[in-house]
Amino acid sequence: MQEDFPRLRVVEVRRAIVERAADLIGSWPLRAYDAIQLASALALREAGGAIDFWCSDEALGLAAAGEGLRATRI
Repeated sequence: MQEDFPRLRVVEVRRAIVERAADLIGSWPLRAYDAIQLASALALREAGGAIDFWCSDEALGLAAAGEGLRATRI
């Protein structure tokens, strides 16, 4: 896992991310910060990034997979 850190990207939480998170909460049983995490990953994917989505929460993992991300529960 340590070798993956140089590939991590930082996403600033801006209005578009928050609005997308609100939409995700309407579609999936997510907590607010989980929805922010997922909205950020989706924004990265739309910008052409390859996404490996890691999470420890089952609902978040299911939502990520439902949104088309390859989700891994850790």
